[in-house]
Amino acid sequence: GGRSKWGGVVDAGSSGSRAHVYEYRAALPMTNSGLPEVSLPERTLKVGPGLSSFAKEPAGAGPALADLIAFARKEVPEEDWARTPIFLLATAGLRMLREEDQGAILASCRVFLHSQSPFRFRDEWARVLPGDNEGIYGWVAANYAAGALGPLSRGDASRLLGVVELGGASAQVTMLVPPRKPGVPP
Repeated sequence: GGRSKWGGVVDAGSSGSRAHVYEYRAALPMTNSGLPEVSLPERTLKVGPGLSSFAKEPAGAGPALADLIAFARKEVPEEDWARTPIFLLATAGLRMLREEDQGAILASCRVFLHSQSPFRFRDEWARVLPGDNEGIYGWVAANYAAGALGPLSRGDASRLLGVVELGGASAQVTMLVPPRKPGVPP
């Protein structure tokens, strides 16, 4: 029920950056999951090189997002641009750089997303994702797509998947571990 909302994520990996555009509806009260209903057609564009390649020339990082923003403009209806948030989450390629280089690249991206993008953006929405967060986000996405989380899950924890994610410069293994009983050693 209700009108669609939109969100955009730029996944800035080691080999390139990928824009994902999501259409979703607010969580339905009767599902009790609290998670929105997301439609999952493939709305993705990847461009190279990765943002980490701009370490020596960080000013070029923001403009490198131009094709991704143009893609998102085509996917999201124009009347929704101003209320559609866009996030930039950088992973291992940027994690491996010195902090000053990370900061300069993110600063260039923030300037671009404020000045050259019609979407909602706040500075804190562009950041380097710690490896454990990257694993958790991948786990949630995989389990949502498999119907083990969200409106279709019926609260059945036995359907939850473990996820092994192999990226260009990192790997994450994420799974749900049952709680330990008090007094029982691990």
